[in-house]
Amino acid sequence: MPLHLSKKITLLILKDFNELPPFVLYKEYYYATSFLF
Repeated sequence: MPLHLSKKITLLILKDFNELPPFVLYKEYYYATSFLF
């Protein structure tokens, strides 16, 4: 996955932080960052 798309996904996750349960946020963040490293 292109780096800019990963950053965009991470920003979307951060934007929705207050709307998601912590475990969902962690799972989505984990998958997003797994593309970065």
